[in-house]
Amino acid sequence: MATRNLILLLAILTVACRESLSPAQYVGRYPLRTVNAAPIPGSAPGTPTGCTVGFQSGSLALAEGVFSLDAAPVYCCQGVCVINGWSSMGGAVTGSGDYLSLRAIDPTNGATIEAGLSVSGSDVVLSFPAGALGFGARTTLVFGPKQQ
Repeated sequence: MATRNLILLLAILTVACRESLSPAQYVGRYPLRTVNAAPIPGSAPGTPTGCTVGFQSGSLALAEGVFSLDAAPVYCCQGVCVINGWSSMGGAVTGSGDYLSLRAIDPTNGATIEAGLSVSGSDVVLSFPAGALGFGARTTLVFGPKQQ
């Protein structure tokens, strides 16, 4: 019983002592580096099935409470590719502690989207759900390192 209580106490202390993400850790401008772990230029599955969403470049600007995502996605379906819909979008950085997210209006369909935001070293990682920004599957964009 004492061992179980000690393990429970250690688990509570570990969670309670974890550092929260502060704006100083993420505020800045970051170049797009990878799409689903593939270097730029890269692409992700699109909608409808068989289409892709490609990126030649992009950047993410984060300030306390707000963001701006600049990119020129190329949508390709059945051999036809177009730069379509958006080149810039912005919205709110929400959340607290070590969980942050970006909330915005999806410029491809008008729906509200939420992307997970995490900081890993000098990189910022955005995780978009399937359907957001024309992505056909969950898509991860990595930005970094922070530009001076």
